[in-house]
Amino acid sequence: MSCAAAEGLLRGMLVRLDFSAEDAFALHLRELDEALEAIAERRTRAPGVEQLARARDALHAACAAFDPWRFSSDPEHSHLAPFQAESLRLLETVRAEREAAAALLE
Repeated sequence: MSCAAAEGLLRGMLVRLDFSAEDAFALHLRELDEALEAIAERRTRAPGVEQLARARDALHAACAAFDPWRFSSDPEHSHLAPFQAESLRLLETVRAEREAAAALLE
Protein backbone atom coordinates (compact mmCIF):
# COMPACT_ATOMS: atom_id res chain seq x y z
CA MET A 1 0.00 0.00 0.00
CA SER A 2 0.98 3.59 -0.30
CA CYS A 3 1.02 4.45 3.39
CA ALA A 4 4.81 4.70 3.73
CA ALA A 5 5.11 6.69 0.51
CA ALA A 6 2.39 9.14 1.58
CA GLU A 7 3.98 9.50 5.02
CA GLY A 8 7.41 10.20 3.54
CA LEU A 9 6.11 12.68 0.99
CA LEU A 10 4.09 14.60 3.58
CA ARG A 11 7.00 14.65 6.03
CA GLY A 12 9.28 16.02 3.31
CA MET A 13 6.79 18.69 2.32
CA LEU A 14 6.31 19.79 5.93
CA VAL A 15 10.02 19.94 6.75
CA ARG A 16 11.09 21.68 3.53
CA LEU A 17 7.86 23.67 3.04
CA ASP A 18 8.05 22.54 -0.56
CA PHE A 19 4.71 21.28 -1.80
CA SER A 20 5.83 20.32 -5.29
CA ALA A 21 5.19 16.65 -4.44
CA GLU A 22 1.59 17.31 -3.48
CA ASP A 23 0.15 15.49 -6.51
CA ALA A 24 2.21 12.37 -5.76
CA PHE A 25 1.20 12.57 -2.09
CA ALA A 26 -2.48 12.89 -3.03
CA LEU A 27 -2.20 9.89 -5.34
CA HIS A 28 -0.67 7.68 -2.62
CA LEU A 29 -3.21 8.81 -0.05
CA ARG A 30 -6.06 8.14 -2.49
CA GLU A 31 -4.67 4.66 -3.22
CA LEU A 32 -4.49 3.95 0.51
CA ASP A 33 -8.06 5.18 1.01
CA GLU A 34 -9.32 3.04 -1.88
CA ALA A 35 -7.49 -0.07 -0.70
CA LEU A 36 -8.87 0.25 2.81
CA GLU A 37 -12.37 0.92 1.46
CA ALA A 38 -12.16 -2.23 -0.69
CA ILE A 39 -11.05 -4.26 2.30
CA ALA A 40 -13.94 -2.88 4.37
CA GLU A 41 -16.48 -3.59 1.62
CA ARG A 42 -15.34 -7.20 1.43
CA ARG A 43 -15.29 -7.44 5.23
CA THR A 44 -11.86 -8.97 4.96
CA ARG A 45 -10.18 -9.65 8.27
CA ALA A 46 -6.44 -9.41 7.74
CA PRO A 47 -3.57 -8.69 10.11
CA GLY A 48 -2.61 -5.04 10.24
CA VAL A 49 -5.73 -3.60 8.61
CA GLU A 50 -6.85 -1.79 11.76
CA GLN A 51 -3.39 -0.28 12.21
CA LEU A 52 -3.31 0.85 8.57
CA ALA A 53 -6.73 2.45 8.97
CA ARG A 54 -5.47 4.34 12.04
CA ALA A 55 -2.35 5.36 10.08
CA ARG A 56 -4.55 6.63 7.24
CA ASP A 57 -6.69 8.60 9.70
CA ALA A 58 -3.55 10.15 11.20
CA LEU A 59 -2.34 11.11 7.70
CA HIS A 60 -5.59 12.92 7.05
CA ALA A 61 -5.36 14.57 10.48
CA ALA A 62 -1.79 15.71 9.76
CA CYS A 63 -2.97 17.37 6.56
CA ALA A 64 -5.91 18.97 8.32
CA ALA A 65 -3.66 20.25 11.11
CA PHE A 66 -1.31 21.99 8.68
CA ASP A 67 -3.82 23.30 6.11
CA PRO A 68 -4.93 26.34 8.16
CA TRP A 69 -1.37 27.69 8.09
CA ARG A 70 -0.64 26.60 4.56
CA PHE A 71 -3.62 28.39 3.10
CA SER A 72 -3.35 31.46 5.33
CA SER A 73 -1.64 34.73 4.60
CA ASP A 74 1.32 34.37 6.96
CA PRO A 75 4.25 35.42 4.73
CA GLU A 76 6.63 35.85 7.67
CA HIS A 77 5.89 32.30 8.85
CA SER A 78 5.21 33.69 12.32
CA HIS A 79 2.62 31.00 13.07
CA LEU A 80 4.30 28.14 11.25
CA ALA A 81 5.85 26.34 14.21
CA PRO A 82 2.71 25.13 16.04
CA PHE A 83 1.00 23.93 12.86
CA GLN A 84 4.15 22.21 11.64
CA ALA A 85 4.83 20.61 15.03
CA GLU A 86 1.31 19.19 15.30
CA SER A 87 1.44 17.77 11.79
CA LEU A 88 4.83 16.17 12.43
CA ARG A 89 3.55 14.75 15.73
CA LEU A 90 0.66 13.15 13.88
CA LEU A 91 3.12 11.70 11.36
CA GLU A 92 4.83 9.91 14.25
CA THR A 93 1.45 8.27 14.92
CA VAL A 94 1.31 7.29 11.25
CA ARG A 95 4.77 5.72 11.47
CA ALA A 96 3.97 3.83 14.67
CA GLU A 97 0.71 2.42 13.28
CA ARG A 98 2.30 1.52 9.93
CA GLU A 99 5.18 -0.26 11.67
CA ALA A 100 2.72 -2.09 13.91
CA ALA A 101 0.82 -3.27 10.82
CA ALA A 102 4.04 -4.44 9.19
CA ALA A 103 5.06 -6.31 12.32
CA LEU A 104 1.79 -8.26 12.27
CA LEU A 105 2.52 -9.38 8.72
CA GLU A 106 6.00 -10.70 9.43
